[in-house]
Amino acid sequence: MSTLLLLRDATGKVLSKCDEKCYRGSGPRCDCCCGGRNHGVGRDQAVRNLKDFDLSAQIPYLPYDHPRQKFLSIPASVRKLVQPSFF
Repeated sequence: MSTLLLLRDATGKVLSKCDEKCYRGSGPRCDCCCGGRNHGVGRDQAVRNLKDFDLSAQIPYLPYDHPRQKFLSIPASVRKLVQPSFF
């Protein structure tokens, strides 16, 4: 199962992830960190959607190591698929 997007806290614990359950989902609800943008669109479109995500989705005004700080990230294996190579 390919995870496309992760929401972690300051300790690195995964709070939410956007994976196959989401981008292949068929139900009316999506509770993952994509906010419904990738729900049911298929893997290829979900990967294309990643370029639009604001990866600075942290709670404002909290220090980096604050326990309530959250970080949105794209796993390295997926990032290679999304970012074009210019050289």
